Amino acid sequence: MKYAIIIIIAITQIACQKLDIVANHAIQSFDEIIKNTSKNIAQDDENTVWTYTTPDSTAIFGWGNKLFIKVDATPFIEAGLKTEQLPQTITYNETENTLTIKYEIDKTNHSLAQNPINAMEQIVRNNRRTIGYHRDGGHFGFDLQNENMLHYAKNIYEHPNPNHIAFMINAKPLTDAGTIPENVKGWVYREVESHANRKKTPVLKFVKGITISLLNQRKPTITDTDLIIQIADITENALYYPVTIEDTTIEVIAVRAPDGSIKTTLNTCQACYRSGKGYFVQNDSVMVCQNCNMRYRMNQLERENGGCNPVPIFPENKTITENTITISKEFLKTYKRMFEYQSL
Repeated sequence: MKYAIIIIIAITQIACQKLDIVANHAIQSFDEIIKNTSKNIAQDDENTVWTYTTPDSTAIFGWGNKLFIKVDATPFIEAGLKTEQLPQTITYNETENTLTIKYEIDKTNHSLAQNPINAMEQIVRNNRRTIGYHRDGGHFGFDLQNENMLHYAKNIYEHPNPNHIAFMINAKPLTDAGTIPENVKGWVYREVESHANRKKTPVLKFVKGITISLLNQRKPTITDTDLIIQIADITENALYYPVTIEDTTIEVIAVRAPDGSIKTTLNTCQACYRSGKGYFVQNDSVMVCQNCNMRYRMNQLERENGGCNPVPIFPENKTITENTITISKEFLKTYKRMFEYQSL
């Protein structure tokens, strides 16, 4: 009996570890979404959530102490929707002309998370079952209940589907309220495989897919070697070069400033690196620390040590030729400790 209990505990621990692995990957993948859509991310103080707005402003996803999908009601009303016939699970705001589907996660928490990824971590911590993974589709999903979901790619750089984000709304409540699905503009009406109660069943949904313009692009990771950057690859869009040294991934940023000069830095904030979120994301023509929100124009990079700016890689720390910039493994290794706090 004693050994049986030990075995059960061990199996339970293994299962929990697997869940943690899925959750950790879900957070890391969502972080990549945030990094590449930073100008579409905003904080909603009224609802104490962070939001992502589609480039055409027709749909919003909010996450924090609640999850919600808010969409422009116009295409549904034009397709016959009678808003007064909507169920309580869908709210119509006549002033905004929007439809909102909301799922409360933590009614006791009325504070806004410090940053978008903190909000995601709180969701995983407070309501783990809202996050799922679909292996065949290569995506994670937020479950807003009643077959309403927000899917996002596990790996936006290698995703087999052109849509990195997909808003998915259960069609039945809308069609029951008069919507003629074939007449809804801007949404695709199709069957989506549901995994509710661990059974695969097709559910008709309205789907809006979003393809992300990959602003913060990463090169393939190299291991235990010097980093060689091809100058021809460097543009005004920052490139990220991961180098794994002794099991720690160090990342270099290379970008061309408006004056034509090439800037190279380590992707870590000299003041915030211990937070685990002291890395930089490009937002238009500036680099933004994801912990302290300090912003640096490209011309400000590679100027000085200290402060909140990215760790500079000065000319004396790299070898520059006509076609390449080489940063030695030995130099990168000296900053290894600053990357042990974050998962890149």
